[in-house]
Amino acid sequence: MGLHLLRCTAYLSNYNYLQAILRENAAYKSFLDICPLKILGGVEADITQIPYQVALRQQNWYGVSWSSFCGGSLITLRYVLTAAHCFIFSE
Repeated sequence: MGLHLLRCTAYLSNYNYLQAILRENAAYKSFLDICPLKILGGVEADITQIPYQVALRQQNWYGVSWSSFCGGSLITLRYVLTAAHCFIFSE
């Protein structure tokens, strides 16, 4: 699928990668103006407002940086509930 066919409501599995590609390609810069890849009209929340919200993160191959890949909710002190599509394991 070409980038010009993406809609703001489409699921973007790796938005950091997509955002970098869009920024480098002048033909798609207007896409970021229309669909900024964030929640529209949202405001940054303080950690005390949603203490049960978590970001699932993974380290890159070299272990030098982390990126978020999904979200979840704490349901106990040890367990996070998340969506099945956050993991690709078959077992």
